Amino acid sequence: MPPLPSGRAGLCHTILTPGVTPAQQPVFLSAMQAWENCYPGVTTMTFQPRSGQPGYLHMVVASLGFSGDQTDSVAYNGGEVTMTISPNAVSTFLIAHEMGHALGSWHEQARNDRDTYVTIAYGNIASGFSSQFDKASPQGTFGPYDYDSIMHFGACFFSACAFCSRPNASCDTVQVVSP
Repeated sequence: MPPLPSGRAGLCHTILTPGVTPAQQPVFLSAMQAWENCYPGVTTMTFQPRSGQPGYLHMVVASLGFSGDQTDSVAYNGGEVTMTISPNAVSTFLIAHEMGHALGSWHEQARNDRDTYVTIAYGNIASGFSSQFDKASPQGTFGPYDYDSIMHFGACFFSACAFCSRPNASCDTVQVVSP
């Protein structure tokens, strides 16, 4: 997410659908906290419950037909942005990752300068998922390359291998470039 000018605050109104159970609610709150103050001294993100605002992040737990998540828009666009998490995939990491998309962040390995840092092993990517590794516009680049970013894929994400364990050059989809 491109930072707001120093000292500015970002506000995201949120709504959790009734399908988010009481046991899942703390996981969503933990993911929100992961974004709050993630750029100290640069910007502060605050999440507040929606009270009629036209722009908000709508968080849903519902079956997608696969174990995972999706967000209907990259960037908080002033209207409703819906983020859906499969019931069997509710985790702080996954929710925080999808919130990143809703707030305007692309995958870290989608940066235009990524080839300096990682190699995408397209031959190891499961059929139909290579677009997950496309490069995004340079506007999606903020700060130095961050291997530990919540927006960075793990080495085995979308691997064609049924079981991918590290390191495994024949299965890894994201491989670190040696310095």
